[in-house]
Amino acid sequence: MSIRKSSMTDKNPEEYQKELEKVISTRNKFFAIVAHDVKGPIGNILQLANLMRDPNNRGDEMVDVLYNAASQTVSLLDNLLTWSRSQQGLIHYSPAIVNIHELANECIGLLCFQARAKGITLENNCEDNLLATADMNMVQTLMRNLLDNAIKFTGKGGKVSIAAKAIDSNMLEIRVNDNGKGMPAEYAAKLFSDQKVVSCIGTEGEKGTGLGLVLSHEFVERNRGKLGVESERDKGSSFWFTLPMYIQS
Repeated sequence: MSIRKSSMTDKNPEEYQKELEKVISTRNKFFAIVAHDVKGPIGNILQLANLMRDPNNRGDEMVDVLYNAASQTVSLLDNLLTWSRSQQGLIHYSPAIVNIHELANECIGLLCFQARAKGITLENNCEDNLLATADMNMVQTLMRNLLDNAIKFTGKGGKVSIAAKAIDSNMLEIRVNDNGKGMPAEYAAKLFSDQKVVSCIGTEGEKGTGLGLVLSHEFVERNRGKLGVESERDKGSSFWFTLPMYIQS
């Protein structure tokens, strides 16, 4: 049996026009948000660099602000580049055996300084022996974005943890939990909508494009899993996703 692929002759000009307008609108929206949000941390870096030229203004607090500004910028640009490559079809699904505990440790290592700057404790509560069949790079991007998001919306002295468990004989569930500001149900419902780009300010004024969650949603689906969130205002959030379990033949 042959599978019929979509081609330009399958749709009339009006349908193509609508699809093209949607793609252009989405692209422009993302780039406008990124351009706006990246100006903030870049502006902070420039101001701090200017202040640090005065030897009387050096201090740990200034270094922390500089680090946070640089971290925000790198995160924004990394997600933008990943999203751009995804839109061009340059990111291919390459499944492998993924040790969830080890990958969680790697992601925590990447974000430990960012968490330390806010006095946030990061915990890896994933079991050592949980293995998934998934694309390593996609899952790392997914974990990193969810952990980064949790740190952003958790206040000083808070806690962020990642845990994993088998939910049946075929699937694993990974959760990133925080005790941060949380969100109302109506806001949470918009997070994974293809028609919405949701962005808000973190506990220390951190800006985000919402692009990380868009990428996370796309990568979870490409790995045959699901993504969701449970949250309550002022009581924290729990973002969860599922992945196929590695089953040794």
